[in-house]
Amino acid sequence: QGVKIKWGAAHLKTEKKPRKLNLPTYPFSTEKYWANIDPLTLINRNLDRANKRLHPLVHVNSSTLEKQSFKANFNGHESFIAEHLVNEQGILPGVAYLEMMRAAVRLAVPSIISDTQLSMRRVIWSRTIAIGAGDEPIGVEIDLLPMTSSNLQCLVRLEGDSSQGADIVFARAEIETRTEQPAPLIDLESLRSECTTRLQVSDFYEVFTARGVVHGPSYRRLESIAVDQELPSLVLARVQPKPEARYDTFEYALPP
Repeated sequence: QGVKIKWGAAHLKTEKKPRKLNLPTYPFSTEKYWANIDPLTLINRNLDRANKRLHPLVHVNSSTLEKQSFKANFNGHESFIAEHLVNEQGILPGVAYLEMMRAAVRLAVPSIISDTQLSMRRVIWSRTIAIGAGDEPIGVEIDLLPMTSSNLQCLVRLEGDSSQGADIVFARAEIETRTEQPAPLIDLESLRSECTTRLQVSDFYEVFTARGVVHGPSYRRLESIAVDQELPSLVLARVQPKPEARYDTFEYALPP
């Protein structure tokens, strides 16, 4: 902008004065290198920052003196909904409800510093959250209801007045807080020696597609699948995390 910079004053304490260099006279390269991030991920991340959401699945604290609760609104553009289609309808995956409840408890009880202090049981998925990109947003409320000093019930329900007794509950679970326990160790080498029959990853997704379940890029993270020929229920799979996850400022314990 035509501002004159006093370069000499910037180097008063140096014994040697820096030399001048000529700028290159050739044109700079016009190639651009953009970060490979899904557009939906960028949209949702910007929404998180603009709205100061607590978590992608738990947006605001709506607690009152009567109960501890949180709220979230989904519009169908979220990658975990838009890329998880069942019969061409965006569906919030089942694991997202577990992450929603886990995050709500961690936010409500700051003394819990590790997920190994939580135990979730009696999980019931009663209804699905289905929403298309053009549908009206859906408001969800996560209620934490104390049962004992260390147990509470967590409800994920449609946002609205619950005093009329007409709640639409999507999922519920009992969550117990306990002393921190070490995670159990899994002998991977032993599993690899048992699961020797490899399956084609593409066949895995084709089976789902044929049944009306379509997974977008963020859900296609399987790298390999192997099963035990004598015990087909024993499966060993390698899952690759989303490459753009390193750009996120939040943490998932159970990624959708």
